[in-house]
Amino acid sequence: AVNNPHSGFLSFPLFLGKKWEHKYASQGVSGTINRHSEYKVDAYEKVTTPAGTFDAFYIKGYDQREDKPYGVIVKFWYAPQVRNIVKFVGQDGYNSELIPGWNFILEEFSLQ
Repeated sequence: AVNNPHSGFLSFPLFLGKKWEHKYASQGVSGTINRHSEYKVDAYEKVTTPAGTFDAFYIKGYDQREDKPYGVIVKFWYAPQVRNIVKFVGQDGYNSELIPGWNFILEEFSLQ
């Protein structure tokens, strides 16, 4: 899917307690779906991935499709050292099951 303008997962600068909302359209093979998301920086903590342990902003949020009664619960960690999200978990807002394609973890990295 292509998101226009973008998914809104990040809003810089990040700091504890920051909240933001974002509206966007997700364009895929089945058409365009309007979405609304809300996020909050809940903590600055260590997170361990196969690529190492990083100090990271822990962000929680919710991504809602306008055509569904429930959305996606998202939890992710942004590590300034890596300049990217190092762990991301997406759960179904209806039954809290992990959603395929909405979960990843950093395996390795290098900055250039």
